[in-house]
Amino acid sequence: MKQLWHMIERYYPWLLLLLGVDCFCAVILWISDIQVFQTLIGLVVLTSILGIPGFLVGPAGFEPATP
Repeated sequence: MKQLWHMIERYYPWLLLLLGVDCFCAVILWISDIQVFQTLIGLVVLTSILGIPGFLVGPAGFEPATP
């Protein structure tokens, strides 16, 4: 649990950026067409929730280069 919290702290700015982009896209979608917004907002939230663990963990087997 402590390791997960450390990863969240390390990527905090990127997670905020992701949240900001999601909110911006939701507002633009809401302004353009409310019926499409009601249909697609679930998809936007779902992809964000599923994308965060992949963003924190990274690609499988990826090891950063050591200098």
